[in-house]
Formats: sequence, C-alpha cells, structure tokens
Amino acid sequence: MRGRLLAIVASALVALALAAAASQAASLPVLYNGIAGYAHVSATASPPGANNWSCRPSAAHPRPVVLVHGTFADMSDSWQALSPLLYNSGYCVFALNYGSYAGSGLFGIDGTGNIAQSAEQLSSFVDRVRAATGALRSTLSATPRAG
Repeated sequence: MRGRLLAIVASALVALALAAAASQAASLPVLYNGIAGYAHVSATASPPGANNWSCRPSAAHPRPVVLVHGTFADMSDSWQALSPLLYNSGYCVFALNYGSYAGSGLFGIDGTGNIAQSAEQLSSFVDRVRAATGALRSTLSATPRAG
C-alpha cells in the first residue's frame, strides 16, 4: 500500500511471538477461550494492551505492531489473546476497525466496505502509529482470509 507498509509479519513470525510471549509472566490477562473472550468484546473498544498512544518502542522491539482484523470482524473480537500477549512481551500494539459498510461497524462487522477506502483507512492509521511512536517502520499482523 503506497510503499509505506514496509513489513508484513508471516504467520510463522506471529507464532514465534506467541510462543515467546507465553513463556513470560503476563501483566495483562490473556483469554484463550473464544467464548469467554467474546464476553469482553465491544465493537468500539480496543483489545487489551492495544492503542496506548504514549507507548514508545524499545530497543528489543523497535517496531510497533499493527493488528489488522479480517472480513466480518473487528479489532476487539479478533485480538483478545494476541494483543495482550504482544503487550506483555514489551511490544507497542495498535489495532483498528476499518471497512465498515453502511454502519455495519456498529455491530462489530467490519472489513466489508470498499477495498480502496479500507486501504486508505489502514494507511492513515499506520501513519498515525508511526507519528505517535516515532518509529520508521511498523509490523503488520493480519488475520488469514476465510475460504
């Protein structure tokens, strides 16, 4: 997307981050049970540990992580486990809702709008993350496509 998104995390890298995070003491609770996680979901709430706009990347983790939900999802229901795992491991974690179609985002159904507009929303969000954190690059993590 316009050359600004310089790195995309492959599923293997996310799995490595999860394994490393699981081995460390957590400061935020991590809900691995999807049903229990949905009890904490809100269509407009950030997932646990995400969107701390005062976070500054550390030398150990110099790139903020931007979590990107999939189709028919939102940031809260997609990242109830991964967001606090990354946060507890010392990453600056950010997530957004994008691609709402005709108000569907009010019900937690995003990722269904115009693709070009969704790409612009993501691009703008990444720019905002980079400006807030002072990072030159960010790492994206996306949910796999269904089907």
